[in-house]
This record gives sequence, structure tokens and C-alpha cells, in this order.
Amino acid sequence: MSASNLYSAIQDHLPGVFFKGYYEGKYVLTEISAGCVDLIGYKAEELTAAGISLPDFVHPEDRDILQQKHAEQYRNGEAFVTDFRIVTRNGAIKWVKEITTYKQSEDGSRMLIEGMVTDITPFKTGVSVSSAFNSYQSAVNSASIVSISDLQGKIIFANDHFITVSQYSLQELIGADHSIVNSGYHPPAFFADLWKTILSGKIWRGQIRNKAKDGSLYWVDSIIAPVLDEQSRIQQFLSIRNVITEQKEIEYNLRESEALNRSVLSSLNASIAILDERGLIEKVDQNWAQNLSQSDKALLNAPAGSNYFELLKAAEAGGDKCAPMVRKGIQDVLNGGQEVFEYEYPCSDQTGQKWVLLHISKFENDVRRLVISHFDITERKRQEDEIRRSETRMLEAQRIAHIGSWELDLRTNTLVGSEESYRIFELDPNGPETFYNNFLDMVHPEDREEVNQAFMNSVQNHSVYDIVHRLLFKDGRVKYIREQCETFYDTDGSPLRSVGTCQDITREKESEILLENRRIQYESVVENISDGLFIDDIDGKVAFANTRFLDMIGISRDDLKSFVFDDYVAPEYKDIIRQRHKQRMQGEEVSSIFEYVALRKDGSRRWFEARVTKIMRGSKIIGTQSAIRDVTEAKESIDRLKASEAEKTNLLHELNQRYNELMQFNYIVSHNLRAPIANIIGLADMFNMDDIDEAEKKQVIAHIQFSINKIDELINDLNIILAARSDINSKKEKVDFAEIILRVENTLQKQIKEAHARIEVQIAPDAAEIFSIKSYIKSILYNLVNNAIKYRSAGKDPLIEIGISKANEQIEIRVQDNGIGIDLVKYGHDIFGLYKRFHPSFEGKGLGLNMTKVQVELLGGSIQIASQPGEGTLFTIRLPESGPKALNND
Repeated sequence: MSASNLYSAIQDHLPGVFFKGYYEGKYVLTEISAGCVDLIGYKAEELTAAGISLPDFVHPEDRDILQQKHAEQYRNGEAFVTDFRIVTRNGAIKWVKEITTYKQSEDGSRMLIEGMVTDITPFKTGVSVSSAFNSYQSAVNSASIVSISDLQGKIIFANDHFITVSQYSLQELIGADHSIVNSGYHPPAFFADLWKTILSGKIWRGQIRNKAKDGSLYWVDSIIAPVLDEQSRIQQFLSIRNVITEQKEIEYNLRESEALNRSVLSSLNASIAILDERGLIEKVDQNWAQNLSQSDKALLNAPAGSNYFELLKAAEAGGDKCAPMVRKGIQDVLNGGQEVFEYEYPCSDQTGQKWVLLHISKFENDVRRLVISHFDITERKRQEDEIRRSETRMLEAQRIAHIGSWELDLRTNTLVGSEESYRIFELDPNGPETFYNNFLDMVHPEDREEVNQAFMNSVQNHSVYDIVHRLLFKDGRVKYIREQCETFYDTDGSPLRSVGTCQDITREKESEILLENRRIQYESVVENISDGLFIDDIDGKVAFANTRFLDMIGISRDDLKSFVFDDYVAPEYKDIIRQRHKQRMQGEEVSSIFEYVALRKDGSRRWFEARVTKIMRGSKIIGTQSAIRDVTEAKESIDRLKASEAEKTNLLHELNQRYNELMQFNYIVSHNLRAPIANIIGLADMFNMDDIDEAEKKQVIAHIQFSINKIDELINDLNIILAARSDINSKKEKVDFAEIILRVENTLQKQIKEAHARIEVQIAPDAAEIFSIKSYIKSILYNLVNNAIKYRSAGKDPLIEIGISKANEQIEIRVQDNGIGIDLVKYGHDIFGLYKRFHPSFEGKGLGLNMTKVQVELLGGSIQIASQPGEGTLFTIRLPESGPKALNND
């Protein structure tokens, strides 16, 4: 057997899982041993086919801390060893130990991993159960519910009685916490106090309402005690609970009965006293003693033990008009003349004027005792007054709006109306009784049959009655009436009564007639004009439109019947036009000429100019006339002119920016090249001198070489500057920030380690990716992180915080360090300039920030800096989520 086959055989037969793969923010496994079946219930090929990795089985409560440990060990390049829980394929919870090593692949493209995961559940649970076993033995033979939990509240032992009462199986209970039986009855503070007590090492006792698996509720009297090891450290929690459901139900019913009695008496808002046949007050309630004793009525100032009859006599002698009526009522009830006596009277106390209802009745069937109750009916009286005032206001509103109300008794055909309805029909409300036929006699003969048929149909079909008709009076006058009603039926469906309204709309109908006459007059004139013309009423309903207007909006004459003007107005102008019409109809001054965007029937948009004039009848506005002209072509010409001007302005700005860049480039070339070239020319002339020896020639050659190197260095710098723009035509793609940051860390791994730098990254879930140019994003983050390490404070480990979030369709990148900072007051205007350096003691050429700014702006973004000497620097970059529009080459 070969060595590799022997290794595979060992892997497949040893307990646990051996794995290989690579790490890119998470495990990607390429090899998994056969032990994964015993550990998690999956075969290796199942995991590979489904793209499932071992970290996917980590218990949710351990996932965050495990991921954090992985990242720390990965950054430190150390082997990873830790214990944690997993959830297997069948839902079981196991404790495992993982040992993983990291190493870089030969080509440096990825981080390789090798490791193993072994099951340590027996060890973990064995330790937990053993320390609580003695405590369990003392309770296991009783009828108590016994369980043992770990420090996180997870159940690691449950006795048979727990299983019976909760109706959960042992498999369902083990690994779950006690929330599995939580009924939701107790507030979070209840359990917070429980945990606070037991975590402090004390025993907690209390009553808890739990819920079984079938949803039934049960109460338990619980004792929860910490189980300590030899060093008095808490290891587990032992819980012993006894079912007390029946006891709690008895207590609850008793409290509920008492609360109900108190609530009934309280809701009555009454003061109660019990009298014997001699008038002696045997007992009073709290309200009688505290509230009514403060009243100005003498008959209410009667404490327990006093004689109520004597009090009434004294009050009557003092001129109280209520006292004799109350005394007579009491005698009538005592003598059996009436079962109950009630009397309402006003009084006052420290709260002000009140109304009280006196109620006197026998005490059950006892003829020797009476119950006297005083009910505060102040609110009821107030509501009655409010109803009367409301009825008065309603009648006034009916009169102003010319709307009356009526009710027809369909069993007797009797018709009763409000005051305004009698005014509309010009009838005497105190006259003879009105019947349905009397109403029909007043309806215009030409409308009578239609009105009667419409009403009968509404009653028969259980529909709403709504009709406009005329009334004809004896003097020949005509009124237009709109009537609406609804009919009510008994349980058998037989009609009982119809309740409705009537409104005098004579003026409105006359306006409609006038508008119709105007329409006929204008029709012959306006059909041949070049503008569209229409007439609408005060409600905005179009009464007439000429052919030109119909053509402008693309509808036929038949469409005008259901025409709604708003349907042919662009949404952004609907409210404006409605408001203008409303103001004009209210008599307010509104400009007569305005422009809006209209919608034709085919959905196309056109610019219309409207000229609106009011139509008057006397001093009253009854509608408007509008002349419409299509000004689309004129508006488009103006828009094209404005667009052309804007393009010129943008082009001028771009040319100016390019000119400034060219001048800066020219300055760099001319300034930085001049000195080395002059040196070369001068040194070359020295070779023509006769007295120069070989040593001096070598020095001259060395100086020439130095100047040439300077020129070469400058040319390289210029290439870098030009390269900052060279990738702008690169294809845009989805860029994963976590991946980019990881690559930057790998590239700067040596600098990070030497400087003991720490990089903290926070990426919002909705900002994990950006659609942009990957090389630019990496270059930007590389320059900023590199600068943060380079310009660190002496004696302080660098801390670099990278935060990435999203807002308003922009990605915001924040890079903050705790380095030496920059004096922005002194250097702020040059911070992104070429060859600008602000810390001479540090190596650098002053290109990084300039390149970063150029690349950010080429991506359509912006960059800002905030810094103070000695306090670090914050760079804030904002980029469009999908990159600059000019670069959308996807």
C-alpha cells in the first residue's frame, strides 16, 4: 500500500473529520474525510456537491466568536485550536474541537488550510452531569420535575416527570433551553431577575406558568440552585419544580370573582346605603362615605348609623324641594305601592355642578330593608344637552345647505320630515299628516311615474334610491329636487322604513340650463377656430368642447360623454390645475394664462397653453371657458437651446480643467527635468577640458549617472501619474470589498507585521459590493492604508479603521488612523497636489494622495480629509454605487 493510500485509510478510520482547502473569508473545502458521516450526518460527496462547508454547521450562538477567532489567528499566521458546538443533520448538538493550520500557496494566490475536527461531546457532558448527579439522586424518586442546565441555560439532563408534563421527548429537551416551555406569560424582567439571582450563586424560588408541547398551560413552583465545583465556581444549574396548576386556578378564580365585584360596583359610579324599615342606615359603601357626604344636599349628608327618615324631615323643613318627593318614594316602595322609585336632581360639591339619580329598591326579597343608591349622571346629562345642541346645529346646517331629511313608514305610508324638508316642499309642519301619495301629487306630472318606479325598485332590490326630479307648485313654479334614501328591513326581509334626504338644487339646474344654452350659442362660432375650446361648470365637468380640442387630446365626440379632464393632465400638474379651478370658483384672483403638460389618449405628452375666462351669471361664477393652444414645438425649441448652452458650459469647464492639468504636467516636466539636464550638459563640457584626469572623469561620470537616474525616476513618476487614468476604460465588474481589503492586507503583510498595525473592518450588509473598476478600488485602499502605516505615531501601534456603508445610492468608504496627522490649516490647499510632502522625516514622493484623488474623481466620486496634528487622519470617500455614468460599459 502506498503512503498516500495509507494516509487516506488512516483518515477514514480515525474518529473525527480531516479536511483540506483554502480560506477566502470563509472555508472552501477540497478534501473531506469519511468521518463526516459519523460527526454531522453527511457524506463528503454530499457536502461537496451542495457547496456546504463545515462552518455552516456551527451552532448559531458560537458562530460570531468562532469567526472572530478564525480572523485573529489567520492574521497572526498561527494554528487555530478551539472548542465549539455544532448542529448535526438530524438537529443534535455536539461539542467538537478544531485544529487548523494556514499556509500560503506557492504562487501566493490564496491561503491554504489543513485541519481536523473531533467529537468531544462525551467529555463535555460527562463533566456537566457528574457534578450534579448527587443533587439529582435526592429528587429523582419524587414526583418533581428535575432538570440540569449548563451555564448558557441549555438543558443537559431532564427526568421522566419533566418529559411527561412537558410532552416533549428527551431528544427534544436535551440541548434546548427552558424557553421551549415558555408560555409568554411572564415579562422579560421576570427572567432577568431569575438569572441575576442564580448567577450570583444564590437559590431562586418562584412560580412560573409554562406551556406544554400541545399548547396546554401548567404552573410550577420552582427552585433553581447553582451547582458549584470545588473552587465554588458555578458549573451547572439544578431545577426542581412541582406542578401547582390546580392551586393556581383556584386562586385565580377567587381573585377574578373579587375583581369582578369591585369592577361592577366601580363602573356603576354609585354611592350605596342599606336602610332598615325604621330608616336606620345599617351600611354604606366607600363612595357614599367619601364623595356624596361633601354635597350641598342635606339628604346626602347621612353617615352610617344615622336615621335617614329624620334627615329627610329636617331637609324638608329647611326648604329642600327634593326631600318630600324622596320621602314619599321610600314609603311607596316600603308599602309595596311600586317596586322601584327613581328621581333626578341637581346638586354641587367641590368639583362643581352635578346631576344625581336617586334609586330606591327593596333589598332582594326583604321587605324590611331598602337599598338607596345615588348615581352620578352628570356626564349623561351633559351628553343629552350636547345631543340637543347637535340637533339644533343639524337643523341649522340643513337650512343653510337646503338639505332636508325625511322618514317614510312603509307599513302606514306615513311621511315625516325635518323643518327644512317642509320648507323645501312648502308645507306646514303643523298641518295634516302627510302620506306618500301626497308627496307624489307634488312631483311634476312628467316625472311622477319615473320617481315612483325608481323608489319601488330600490325597495324591492334593496338598493339605494337616488334621483333628481321636479316639483310643480300651484302657482306654476318649478323646483329641482335631488332625493336619496336607504330602506331598512326586518329579519324576514320585509321593508319597515325608508330614511332619506332631499336637497333643493334649483339654482344648480338653472346654471346647467344656462350653460347648455351658452354651449349651443358658442358651438357654431368656435368649431372653426384654430385653438381648442371647452366649457366646464363649477365642479370642473366639461359641458362643451370643440372639434379642435378633441383632436388635440385624441378623443372622439362619443368619448366626451365620459370625459374627465384630470385623466388628460400629466400627474405633476393635476393638483395645480385643481387648485387653480377651486380658487377661481371661489372668486379669488388667478392668472388667466398658464402652461401645463397634457396627456393624449394614446399616452403621448404635449405642452398646452391655456387661457381661462370665468362665465358669470350676474355676480355668481357658474363655470369657465378655456382656449387651448399646443405649444410643444416652441417649448422643445427653447429646451434644445438651453441644452446647447449647458453643453457649452460643461465643455468649457472640462477644457479649463484639462488645461490646468496640462499646465501642472508641463510645470513638473520643465521644472524637474531642467536641473538634471543642466547638470548633464555642464558635466559633459568638463570632458573637453585638457587638464582633467581619470579620477575626475570618473567623478563626472558618476554625477552624470546620478542626473540620468533622476531623469529616469521623474519619467517613472510621470508614467505612474498617467497610469492613474490609463485603467479608466477597464471593464466594470462587481467588486467585493472584503476580498479587496484582504488582498491589500496580504500585499502590505510585511509592513503591517513590522509596525504591529491592527486593521479593523466594518462593512454594512448592503454595502458589501460595488459595481466599479477593481484596480482603482484596490489602489485607493492600498494608498490610504499604506500611508496610515507609514505616517504612524512614535510609540503607538497603528490602528486603522475601515468602515464601508451605503446611503442615497452612494458607497461611503471611511479610512481613519491614529497616526501623526496633518496640519490642514498650513497644508490643506496642497494636500492632494503632486510632489507635495508634509513630513520631511518620512520617505515618499508625494504621489499617493494625488493618484488617489484622481482615481476617485475618475470613478465619479469625491474625497475629503479631516485631520489634526498628533490626532490621526480620516479620509472619507463617496462613490456612486454603480460607478460613473460615463463608465457604464457593462
